[in-house]
Amino acid sequence: MSKAKTTAGQSSSKTSGDTGFKAGTDAFKAGFEKAVAAQADVLETAKDNVQAYVQAAAIASQNAETLNNEFYAFTKQSFDDSVNAAQAIFGAKSVQEAFEAQGEFVRNAFESWTAELTRFNTAATDAAKESLAPLQDRFQAVVAKAQAAAPV
Repeated sequence: MSKAKTTAGQSSSKTSGDTGFKAGTDAFKAGFEKAVAAQADVLETAKDNVQAYVQAAAIASQNAETLNNEFYAFTKQSFDDSVNAAQAIFGAKSVQEAFEAQGEFVRNAFESWTAELTRFNTAATDAAKESLAPLQDRFQAVVAKAQAAAPV
């Protein structure tokens, strides 16, 4: 009879040991799968962040080229206006006519410069906003993901 009790005790012990081992294995497997999923999520987020940086850099480069072309066009027009004004001043038939041509040139140059500066500042501000938009979108996505993952 004592042999039967021992066998039953061993069987019960073996079953609870197997159950404990299986529970531990299942917990480890679940934890490992969760860690792999989290790592995949981190890698996906990093990939999306890099893509946003590349997109922002491309937009910034394109906007810088546009602003540079606009600045070049304004500079060229200003130079042409200066040459035309110099020709008018030196071609004047009297000192009074030369002063009037010079005054007209100065007034037009100032108005043109002021308008161009205002337009350029607006274009530069818009370009900066456009260039930073992909980064802002990524920041908002990361914040939303972090808030969703945070314990309540």
